[in-house]
Amino acid sequence: MAPSDDSDDESEHLPDFVTNYHFIDDEDVPVSFHVIAWKFDLSNVDPVISVLSKEKHWVRLQKPRKSFEDIIRSILITVQCLHYVKRNPETSSKSLWDHLSKVFSSYEVRPSQNDLVDHMPLVSEAIKWDDALAKSKYLVNFLKEKPMKRKLYDEDIQATEKPGFIVDDLEDYLIDVEDESNDDDNLFDSVCAFCDNGGNLLCCEGRCLRSFHATEESGEESMCESLGFTQDEVDVCSY
Repeated sequence: MAPSDDSDDESEHLPDFVTNYHFIDDEDVPVSFHVIAWKFDLSNVDPVISVLSKEKHWVRLQKPRKSFEDIIRSILITVQCLHYVKRNPETSSKSLWDHLSKVFSSYEVRPSQNDLVDHMPLVSEAIKWDDALAKSKYLVNFLKEKPMKRKLYDEDIQATEKPGFIVDDLEDYLIDVEDESNDDDNLFDSVCAFCDNGGNLLCCEGRCLRSFHATEESGEESMCESLGFTQDEVDVCSY
């Protein structure tokens, strides 16, 4: 599509990066990367994904809108995977997926090999032009095995930012991380799954074994979103 006559004026006001974004088609239906082109950069501290607008302006993508996560999740996970193995070519499969699960801890379904299967051609091309990626034992074996998608099971469901997904019954699933009488405390994370900071935390007794700032006050110092519980709810969890 040729740009309109005032495209030059419009491009002057285009942002260099966006967050809370989503893409839609002519019928307002979400679509994946409905733009001219896109690219990713693995050389920074965090991977960078940019899209090219019709005005030939590169826009850096940050956190997508919640409603768009399911559409863009597999490419975000794939690029994050490439970024991690580029810096850790000897990494084990467990270390890689533990890292991805932590980065995308807000997703209800934890990252899995299915996300990479969706983008095998991209992974293959990335290895061709990046020597560091070509040294990754995991990626080389992944492409050699040519895995198929597998069915997701209950263990693929992980804790999310919504308290309703984290617990179904406060009395059954949450304990106070500072309860020294519990001999299994060392099984749980010592930092909040939301902000990676310590402090006054609650631990999930379910599969995830993650810890969280329960109240806004407990996560105030690190500006953590927290679980949003009241102190009364926290007290219930301690019994």
